[in-house]
Amino acid sequence: MKFIKQFMVSILAFIYLTLEYIFWNNILEPIYLKLKSLRLYQKTLKWIKSQHKYIILFIFILFFVSSEILGILAFAFLADGLVSLFLLIYVIKFLPVAIAFTVLENSKNELLTIKWFSIVYNYTLKLIHLIQENSLFIKSKVIFEKLRTKVQAIIENINLTLKSL
Repeated sequence: MKFIKQFMVSILAFIYLTLEYIFWNNILEPIYLKLKSLRLYQKTLKWIKSQHKYIILFIFILFFVSSEILGILAFAFLADGLVSLFLLIYVIKFLPVAIAFTVLENSKNELLTIKWFSIVYNYTLKLIHLIQENSLFIKSKVIFEKLRTKVQAIIENINLTLKSL
């Protein structure tokens, strides 16, 4: 039973790490940081903060569920071998993820006063912590970081070469 649990956590660790490094760190985080700097973003946050906790919860769930549906759709395309559609839908999935993350990030105190939400939130944090302590996750993270450094060096060399032409 312990082997099965370790195996499942290892699979989750690999998926988590892959999505974090490929999509979040390299594509989505720069877009998210740009989005955060927009005035509309700040006004929206202020409006959300002024709402009742159950309206905030509804907004969070609406965008979280829509992002998960897009994720399932993206992986369905990947399973069919349609990699370009997978990538397109997965990047599009970022918009509702960003909104859900923003709502959670800025209204966490209000949302955690809802008992069942607090339980789910804390369980999710424990699961993420378990994944991040997994030996496969730790080893893979080192490999991903080395790979990222090498890819950045290659891109830098290509840019220098192109500038010199």
